[in-house]
Amino acid sequence: MRFRSTPFALLLLFAMSLPAFAQGQWGRPHPPKAGACFYKNQDFSGDYFCLKAGERWPTMPGGFNDSISSIRIFGGARLRVFNDNNFSGVSLFLDHDVNDLHRIPVADNPFKNWNDRISSLAVFQDRDEWEDHHPVPQPPPVAAREDDDWRRFPWHSGDRDSACSARPGDGAHWCDNFYSVHEARPIREFGRQHCESGRNWGVEHGRLWVSDGCSAVFEYR
Repeated sequence: MRFRSTPFALLLLFAMSLPAFAQGQWGRPHPPKAGACFYKNQDFSGDYFCLKAGERWPTMPGGFNDSISSIRIFGGARLRVFNDNNFSGVSLFLDHDVNDLHRIPVADNPFKNWNDRISSLAVFQDRDEWEDHHPVPQPPPVAAREDDDWRRFPWHSGDRDSACSARPGDGAHWCDNFYSVHEARPIREFGRQHCESGRNWGVEHGRLWVSDGCSAVFEYR
């Protein structure tokens, strides 16, 4: 029997050949040479979609918004993901794999994390003009207070210190015994993860927080 092509059959064949993101569906596409793949589940598991370096999504298609839990990056690509549509709101720059977005706190609220929070994204490479044309919005400057004279003085042995710790994988939590904190720094680490300011420890609203394996004695003032 001789097979006859029909418009419907050709359309179906074309749709099946499209990558998952072009069909607006999660799937198991072949990773790009340079780009990123975005997974529904932690540890790069479950269905995913991929974008090549140079592709941007100012809004996520239906079924994709706030649904990403881990990310793999290929071929030296970089990406910036945003909390809001149209490359707006708080953002996160990545140039390495992340197996669990639960572990990365949101910059403006360390008690929230990036799991299921991405609403727009851009994938690019080094020296890409996109990043230069889309600077990250900076928060307004904080008004000076009467007690801000501490900024003029160097760290010294009289500053207060105390220990605070978090296990690997823990979300952000406030440290006890740290109040009225203007500035802090780890002076002796004893955890499994290196303490990196803004990633797994920081100062917010006059208090110190830690997450994801940061355990250290902090000096603060």
